[in-house]
Amino acid sequence: MAREKNINNTRDKFQKFGSFLSGMVIPNIGAFIAFGLITAIFIDSGWAPNKKIAELISPLLNYLLPILIGYSGGGLVHGKRGAVAGAIGTFGIVVGADIPMFLGAMIIGPFSGLVIKKFDDLIKDKVPNGFEMIVDNFSLGILGGIICVLSFLL
Repeated sequence: MAREKNINNTRDKFQKFGSFLSGMVIPNIGAFIAFGLITAIFIDSGWAPNKKIAELISPLLNYLLPILIGYSGGGLVHGKRGAVAGAIGTFGIVVGADIPMFLGAMIIGPFSGLVIKKFDDLIKDKVPNGFEMIVDNFSLGILGGIICVLSFLL
């Protein structure tokens, strides 16, 4: 009986983790479809080859798709502020790599959102009235910039 509860608990944790990961990808399926269509249509062996339009393929794959995933991951952790932090952090890891960083985006996006969330929890009720927007924007810029640089270097 205890073993069955343990198995169900483990299964629940894996399902929750899988749902979290899919929550980063599913909202961006449209972007993946756009990438696939542009690739299928405009590459040299595509339906309507076009060298100029085909120049979109690499930036879409290397920049847009991972940044969208990082944005979504940060947003799952801490709403819009987490999403922006996730995009900033993901940009660093994307520029610092030679390959598309989908897995990196799925790690650094939520991590960036978590950092902003922990900071917000730390300063909650300590910011004077009227200064919330200044503190929110500067803290996001400073922490996001630090995470961007660290992810770029790593």
